[in-house]
Amino acid sequence: MAERLGVSEEEVLEVIRRLKEEGKLARIGAVLYHRRSGYKYNAMVCANVDQKAMDEVAEKIAENPMVTHCYQRIPAPDWDYNLYFMYHGRDKEEVEKGIKNLLDKIPYVKRYIILFSEREFKKTSVEYV
Repeated sequence: MAERLGVSEEEVLEVIRRLKEEGKLARIGAVLYHRRSGYKYNAMVCANVDQKAMDEVAEKIAENPMVTHCYQRIPAPDWDYNLYFMYHGRDKEEVEKGIKNLLDKIPYVKRYIILFSEREFKKTSVEYV
């Protein structure tokens, strides 16, 4: 970044520190293109979780390094799943086994379904104007 801006690395770091101190910057993160990095299979897992244990279950799931986007939703009348997360892996079998191993260790997950992604339409970071 410093090279592209034509300044020193220390100058960039100082601006970042200042923006953070002023509360204008919360964090800096990278966007990983998981398909390009070899993780070509990902699945949305929809789970029915005992509401009383939601926070505990979500924390355990979110700790898994293969999991992203773990969130709770209000169930629909004909769709009673209330916890959703994305699980990534190199092949379909790896993803299925990983999900099973993860959820078999959590007693409050009543049932779940796995919805594999077929096609990615968009991969961008949030851009504030």
